[in-house]
Amino acid sequence: MTPVERLIAAGIRPDCAAESVMWYQAQGDDYGLQKYLDEVEARKEALDNGRIS
Repeated sequence: MTPVERLIAAGIRPDCAAESVMWYQAQGDDYGLQKYLDEVEARKEALDNGRIS
């Protein structure tokens, strides 16, 4: 799954997902992109499991 697809699956709008990934890639910040992906996915999981209301 691509970074854009991961963000969309986590509830980010497709246009925002694509722009976010392009921004991180333009900065050459692979670590920052991975951290962002992990944080967005963790928040989605927490929401889905009722840990965040």
